[in-house]
Amino acid sequence: MAKAITGDDSIPRLRAEISDWLKLVKLWNQDDAGRSAREIYENIPSLNHFLQRLHNLISRLNDISYIVDVLPDVGQLLGRLTDNKTILLSECTSKILVTCILALVPDNPKNRLEERAKQWAYSQVKNIASYRTENPYKTDLMVCTPYEFNHQAIEKFVLEIQADLESQYDRKWSCKTNCLIPLRSHFQHKSFDVDKFKQGNVERQLSEELDNVDSNSLTRISDMCLPLLHIPRTVTLIESLLSCHSASTSEELSATFLNTVTQLQSDCYFKEHCVLRLTYKGRVQLWLRYLPALQQEIHNLVKVTTVLKPCMSRTCVRTTVQSRNLPKACVENPAIHTAVNAMLKSVYINCHGNSLVLRLINIFNLCLLDEVSADVTEPHVEFSSFFPRRQEALVHLLAIKPQDLSNSSCYHQLRTMNTLIKQLTSSGGCNTVDVCWLLVQFNTWFYKALELTLYPDTDLQDVLTFLYWYLYPLSTEELELEQGSLREVITALRVLQSKVYLQSCDLQYTMSANQRKHSNQMTNVIRSLLVLFLLKSSGGHLIAMEILDLAFPDMAMNDKLASFLELLEIFLDFHGSIRITQLGSAKVKAIINILQKLKDGCSSELLVSNDITTG
Repeated sequence: MAKAITGDDSIPRLRAEISDWLKLVKLWNQDDAGRSAREIYENIPSLNHFLQRLHNLISRLNDISYIVDVLPDVGQLLGRLTDNKTILLSECTSKILVTCILALVPDNPKNRLEERAKQWAYSQVKNIASYRTENPYKTDLMVCTPYEFNHQAIEKFVLEIQADLESQYDRKWSCKTNCLIPLRSHFQHKSFDVDKFKQGNVERQLSEELDNVDSNSLTRISDMCLPLLHIPRTVTLIESLLSCHSASTSEELSATFLNTVTQLQSDCYFKEHCVLRLTYKGRVQLWLRYLPALQQEIHNLVKVTTVLKPCMSRTCVRTTVQSRNLPKACVENPAIHTAVNAMLKSVYINCHGNSLVLRLINIFNLCLLDEVSADVTEPHVEFSSFFPRRQEALVHLLAIKPQDLSNSSCYHQLRTMNTLIKQLTSSGGCNTVDVCWLLVQFNTWFYKALELTLYPDTDLQDVLTFLYWYLYPLSTEELELEQGSLREVITALRVLQSKVYLQSCDLQYTMSANQRKHSNQMTNVIRSLLVLFLLKSSGGHLIAMEILDLAFPDMAMNDKLASFLELLEIFLDFHGSIRITQLGSAKVKAIINILQKLKDGCSSELLVSNDITTG
């Protein structure tokens, strides 16, 4: 068999790779602990791939004497790998390493070399097993098994590093001031001149003291902790590292460490089991010192609520937003709010009126408002302080819940807001994008404005002027077309809403004048308007399914059901202007029938999808 594959070019290639890996492993075992840990962590994927290819070749050769002849360094490499505890921390690498070593065990040793290979292989496997798994080989003379010893050693190692970090660094990051400040304990153990403190010289004294600390120490420690990131009990150590700041103006923690911690946080969104689940304090420290971590958090939030789970209810979206306490972090840390606001604004500008993105932005703002109300720190943070000063008057009006006002009061408040918006834009104090971004965050007034359009006593032009801001971003020509279409639809719906015996042809005629393709923003407006018409009109329940088909054309049943449920949740619960008890039994029955039909339609689509998949 050996002769049959002697010409295989994989042997000389792997021989060269074994030599290269052997040199690298020798350096790792002699090098600085932090740097070698980082290099090992970064090379684990490549090492796993190499070991898998090596195992395949050894299994194919199936001749120990020949393997030792053509790959003379293979035993030395595998032995040195099993002696490196950092490598053994990787479960995947340990498993592949064991398979490679066991492949060198002959079934029936034929000579002295094969007998020694078998003994060597078993000793290496025992070494790996004692490090990674609990084993039964514990005698009365042993205080603990090798596994228990390693477990305790790692815990002691983690605690010692954590204690050193907490004792050596006398400055921490202040969330309120967004800068490094001396700890109170520092003043208790050090003597400072009061006059110098008042003059601000204490900062210079602390800076001089911290300069004595090696600025590379945090880098080395964070590199050394890379293999520990996948061990849940090291969370406190990781958070201590994230909270450490020296006098250096540059980032001291290694980029690999910060990036790995950031990636592991994504597991909280996409996996049931998260290996490294930072506490709230730990997440805040990560977001404050590493902007990509905050960007990843926003990306994950948008992906979950708009791509992976688009049919989530508003309540579920709110729970998802609050699960990571990002709104709370925004309230307590102005720097985080500034960054998050800029990121969400960028998402809004580029979403082209996507209703799911708009829903997320609005719910995030509601969570932010709740956190401001719950904040008891002094001085108390005002909600308007999170917006530009020139917008404060408008923000105060938008923050008022429309369900707490009468319809006439809401109408007058809309007119006041129109005046303020006109003043902001005409004076150059606020551009179109800023106004639209502000209004999207308070879309309760959008739905209230839609409701007011169906009241005959209100001036339609005043309400439409407010609604037009929600059609951003459209060109002037597109905006004029959409304004004309919206006015025609609303005027017709005003006439039809009082009609007791409503027929489908009435509504079909109303919508026939708007057959052209609308923008996403206009589609959202008409969709919400038609559902509101179903709830408010006298005869809407008679043609409920026809209204729904017009509101959600060309949509899959599950998307249609999710969108309809969301609008019902807005108008009947969240918005609060329509009570379920005011709908009447006939209308409630019609809504229940719609929901049942949509549910049946979803089941049918699922069956068809399964048939296509299995077919």
